[in-house]
Amino acid sequence: MSKYVSAEQRISGFKKLKAKTENKTCFDCPARNPTWASATYGIFICLDCSASHRRMGVHITFVRSVELDEWTPEQMQIMKVGGNGNARTFFRNHGIRDLHIKSEQKYGKTAQLYKAHLKKLMASSAAEKEDEPVQAPPDVDGLESLMMRVGGTPLAAPSAQTFGRSVSAPNLSSPGRAVDDTPPPAPTTPPPPPSPPMAAAPAQAAAAPPPVDVPKLNMTNLQRSASVATSTPAQVSSSSSSSSSSSLAAAAAGSLK
Repeated sequence: MSKYVSAEQRISGFKKLKAKTENKTCFDCPARNPTWASATYGIFICLDCSASHRRMGVHITFVRSVELDEWTPEQMQIMKVGGNGNARTFFRNHGIRDLHIKSEQKYGKTAQLYKAHLKKLMASSAAEKEDEPVQAPPDVDGLESLMMRVGGTPLAAPSAQTFGRSVSAPNLSSPGRAVDDTPPPAPTTPPPPPSPPMAAAPAQAAAAPPPVDVPKLNMTNLQRSASVATSTPAQVSSSSSSSSSSSLAAAAAGSLK
């Protein structure tokens, strides 16, 4: 961090100081519009008188250019509490009537007393700044007005449970009336939507067809057919001959009767 004030602060500060009538004339001579100053005594001097101050040495007077040199905050404060008007009054009250005498004669015991006087002025100025109330930042979103009652008493800070709920503004039409800070009722939970209807049960499977009655097969006939199918032609002819002989014998027997 720089120990010097910024160029904007320096230019703005000296512009205000040089606008005063008592600072428009050199403290040591009648020259107008001085552009140099003694940071030791807080006075404005011209270029020629600044050379005389340099000859006296920095232990007596420390010369700085108002437009070219850098200034510390303490030096700027000395220029504010000092000034050519305050210095003229102090020097004249301490027996130096002719302020245009040689610098070596003027900056002696009286100048040392004035330096001590400037230190007292700076201390009182610093104390006044400490006693000044700190201005609160501007209320941008209106929260400060909601947190204050009409009578000026701040409301209690909202608890963690009240965050997320809207805060109603105080009724300004009735002075002295307490603000109703009762939280609004909690919203009711809507009933769940009705469940969709169940799908219809699938149709009952078709009945199985009735069993088919299979007729019982005559095993004798099957065996006979199988034997016929497997017999040889000779066996078939022999069987046929036997059948014919049996038929003839039966016929003969019937005729005899």
